[in-house]
Amino acid sequence: MSKYIQILKLTVMLLLIHNIAEAQMVKRYFIESGVVQYKISGGGEMMGTITETTGRREFYFKKFGALTLEKEHSTTVMSGVTKHKSSTQLLKKIDNTTVYDVDFKAKQIMKSTDAVASQYLTYGKNLKDDWQKILQKSGAVKVGHDKVLGYKCEIWNVMGSRQCLYKGGIPLKIETKMMGEKKTIIAVKATFNTKITDDKFVLPSYPVITSFQYISEEEAIKESKKRRDFSHMME
Repeated sequence: MSKYIQILKLTVMLLLIHNIAEAQMVKRYFIESGVVQYKISGGGEMMGTITETTGRREFYFKKFGALTLEKEHSTTVMSGVTKHKSSTQLLKKIDNTTVYDVDFKAKQIMKSTDAVASQYLTYGKNLKDDWQKILQKSGAVKVGHDKVLGYKCEIWNVMGSRQCLYKGGIPLKIETKMMGEKKTIIAVKATFNTKITDDKFVLPSYPVITSFQYISEEEAIKESKKRRDFSHMME
């Protein structure tokens, strides 16, 4: 009997540890992990200048979107009286509530807070359950459905762009129009619920500059505990 009780205690302890870890993790999507590769294209004409943009984007996520990394490299050619070519390189990582934006020109990393995710962590809620409400609060409007690579996604008009979002907000297609220019980012390959190695989320070894508004994950969890303790006390 004592052996059975020990096993039961161990099982309960493991469940408690798991539940605590789950409560401290911001789940953004309904899918555990994924890799999406995109093609970037676009261009337009304004005041006699023709632009053409090409490029690629990659998106990695695991832990239901608690950990994500997005990188993009694009090239824009402007043709008019003279011809000019410019390149853009973007790299952004989100680790639970902390956001890292890499500035390749300045060779530094800006560290800030995902305010919405931090708030959800503080209140112990799941971000993925309210992703549509969050979009609507930002002024986004759902206008229909579409399919990309066979995956059915919801079409949302979000701040001047038209986005096809899948399973909690995973972008499969983004179309923007601005000042006579159109840009399309569309998934050309997507693999979900697959194993992703940690090296996919490694950032360059640049100095990290922390925003003065930054709120750490530990602070949000402490605030969450205070709220729970106060709620229990009131009960």
